[in-house]
Amino acid sequence: MSNLDSSSRRAVLVVAAIAVVVLTVGLSVTRILGGGDPAEPSAAPSSSPTDGADSPTESTDVAALLPNSESELRRAAAVATEFTEVFFGADGDREQRITELAVPEYADLLTAQEILPPSVGEPPEGTAETAVAAEVTGIRALSTDSVTYLVRADVTVSGSTERRFEYAATLVLHGDSWLVTGFYDAALGDSGAG
Repeated sequence: MSNLDSSSRRAVLVVAAIAVVVLTVGLSVTRILGGGDPAEPSAAPSSSPTDGADSPTESTDVAALLPNSESELRRAAAVATEFTEVFFGADGDREQRITELAVPEYADLLTAQEILPPSVGEPPEGTAETAVAAEVTGIRALSTDSVTYLVRADVTVSGSTERRFEYAATLVLHGDSWLVTGFYDAALGDSGAG
């Protein structure tokens, strides 16, 4: 009986192997002889907004999809960069510049609490020079007249090594100006988004 069981198993395995080989060869031949890529568009007329273009990527202007113009977003990025430099800096006009770059409520909060950046602490008057290099590294959130940028600040206080900080700056279009409504450690997520 074991011979019968063994030969019927062999027959099933041989038939299954032949079926797999036939299917593989059939699919390969179909693709080679014109089955083509299933992702290719059909020859039927298209009613998409990209009619007449060679491909969708050639006619899609991604900047046109943004809620604000590219120039507006560049202006906002410049404010985020400047605010970061002011926040981490130790200039005498720091409070005035924060007031100019932030919405009044947020500026009042920062100046009333005398928020000092983590890199500076409370240096003795006039003894610490601070150099700040800030740049926008990405966008965390974007909506009409509001954007949250990720900003990197490389801060060097005289007599110490350079430190790097990653912050998120949320800005809103307030009249004709972009103003900061939140500025927080980027690792905290979207808690300061307004």
